[in-house]
Amino acid sequence: DHIGPAMSGGLSSFVFQSFFIGVLGYLNAITAQHYGAGKPGEAVKYTVQGLYLALAFYPLALLLIPAGNAVFHFSGHTAEQISLESSYFSLLMLGAGFVFIKCALGGYLLGMGKTRSVMVANFAGMLINIPLNWIFIYGKFGCPAFGIAGAAYGTICGSLFIVLILFVFVLRDSNWRKEFRSEYLRFDPAHCRHLLKFGGPAGLENIISVFAFNFYLQFMHSYSPQVAASVTIAFNYDLVAFIPLVGLGTSAMTMVGYQIGARDIVQAKKAVRLNLFFAYGY
Repeated sequence: DHIGPAMSGGLSSFVFQSFFIGVLGYLNAITAQHYGAGKPGEAVKYTVQGLYLALAFYPLALLLIPAGNAVFHFSGHTAEQISLESSYFSLLMLGAGFVFIKCALGGYLLGMGKTRSVMVANFAGMLINIPLNWIFIYGKFGCPAFGIAGAAYGTICGSLFIVLILFVFVLRDSNWRKEFRSEYLRFDPAHCRHLLKFGGPAGLENIISVFAFNFYLQFMHSYSPQVAASVTIAFNYDLVAFIPLVGLGTSAMTMVGYQIGARDIVQAKKAVRLNLFFAYGY
């Protein structure tokens, strides 16, 4: 009975966070561009301002919780489904701040070509998330059994752990240590406006892409809890097939951003063709 609500609540939380994630994801491109141009200091400055945006986005995300819960009622789900979906969705939205900070820090590292660091951080977060889910959901080692809420607690703890690891990687980055200045900690409206101007369209694209998928999913879940579970299992396999293409998109963003910063349009085009080759082959 919890499989369907977990998918519905989890995907809905991503929908309502997707604009903010898209804006912060632009840090990957802008970091790569300045790194390619030989201006890593600007990349550091943009990342600091991105962290400020991440903190500013968090209360906005919290204001969207009632709207997300209203979607479950509007979709015609059963009372039991709505209760589980709302619990999971609301808790994940409460942990959205960690997601936003993770995007900002990860964007810097990806733009600097430190993709392995981001992979290690996310893999470590997964290793924390899985056992904590087991403990919180089923009530192991004296912990109360939280059910679906426990899955959200485990996910939030995993996100926090990823953020801490990414902070360590960023602070240890040679370009960060060399270029960081205390004056970068001052709020810079111009840099934030730039992130919003160019990251905003990416955020809107995220919403459009995921909203249609979520819209269909919510109404499929209205048939019955059994149908909801079946659809969730099928879509999970689809997500596994889809995620590698997201990684290729990130690869293209980093490689093209770097080459554009270096003013090498020929190599930028080659990077696009290379990623398209792998995408079509996949």
